[in-house]
Amino acid sequence: MAFMGLFMAWAYLRDEERPQDSDLRPEAPCLTGVRPAALELWQSALQSATFPGPSDAVLKPTWEWDTPTLSRTVEANRTTWSALESALRESDWQPQNPAWRSPEVGGHDQWEALGTACNALIAYLSRKGEEKSAFQAALDVATLGRRLQTISSWPTYYNHGLRLQQRASESLAELLRSTQLDGRTLNVMQATFERSQPEDAQLRDALNGFYQFERVLFTGLRKDDPWDMLPGGLAVQTQQRSRWFFKPYATLELFAKAFRGLKSEVVKPPYAWADHLVRVVGPAGRPLDSSGALNYAGGLYANQRLWPYAQLLENHALQRTRHLLVLTLFAVRSYGANQSRAPLALADLKPLYFTSLPVDPFSGESLGYDSARGLIFSVGLDYKSEKGNPLPVPMSDPYEPTLRIR
Repeated sequence: MAFMGLFMAWAYLRDEERPQDSDLRPEAPCLTGVRPAALELWQSALQSATFPGPSDAVLKPTWEWDTPTLSRTVEANRTTWSALESALRESDWQPQNPAWRSPEVGGHDQWEALGTACNALIAYLSRKGEEKSAFQAALDVATLGRRLQTISSWPTYYNHGLRLQQRASESLAELLRSTQLDGRTLNVMQATFERSQPEDAQLRDALNGFYQFERVLFTGLRKDDPWDMLPGGLAVQTQQRSRWFFKPYATLELFAKAFRGLKSEVVKPPYAWADHLVRVVGPAGRPLDSSGALNYAGGLYANQRLWPYAQLLENHALQRTRHLLVLTLFAVRSYGANQSRAPLALADLKPLYFTSLPVDPFSGESLGYDSARGLIFSVGLDYKSEKGNPLPVPMSDPYEPTLRIR
């Protein structure tokens, strides 16, 4: 009995060796004393973002707001938009600069207000008849979202980038429904928008930074780690070592395996995922298997922290899909401007508007198109076609993202 007790105590106290995770190391940070100008501009934009209209207005899409509400919102956010325009002109954001780890930026509570201000400006310009300016503002928001995705120090930046791109895509979809622009202008804008598409390779690289974020969060910094020189931020870790049934290195191994799995999945099309994401991070609310019950708390902690990354992969795939839908709508509207009618099938867009047709990431086939109903759609997260589900906010149904052509 004494031997058994000693063995159990040894098993409980024994942790794994520190996992080998050199393959998950992000690019070394640029250790300079200069804060990126883009970071300062984002701080200014977030601090000034506001919504002065009635509280119930935010429940409706900005293009349904009355003109006085749009005007007040644009006027109240002139500083916000000025800062964003300046950030857009910055050629070097220094995405690896440790200053981006400033928590008050990624975790700022004004991101939604900032996004609303952007949509309000686009809608206001359109309402005033300044159609080209409205399109350009939406394209700028999409570009800003794409640049945020290059900053992997906090997962929040990537999420904020996707959200801004979603807002830009929704606004572009609404602008394209009633556009009076000629086909040539639309072609140029389509090419500009195409460059802001979220990239699988970018997310795959960003996952290295997110692993680093999670590792430092509960195991702390290590002497050979270039992130040792980080100012503040993650220098204050969540101390997990005192928790019962929590083995730090065994838990870190769970994170390393999971992030390798996520990196492998992100470069596959979503229709090939099947239940792979659940196998990588475990069913929600259940501990990842580690050292059995002796690391129960560690496995549960890993599961809780990893599920948002699985959802990030889905959100990334959804935004790629929205992007492809809007690109297709650009081409359809260009075709209509040149031919005075909508194409009977998406194949009619080749080769003048597409060399190859966009493929629905969730089906592996061409996007859905219904010329009679005027819809372009994806099968979405459930991989099943409902032949389109148009809603007041374009593409807002994740199970059937849909655009109206007119």
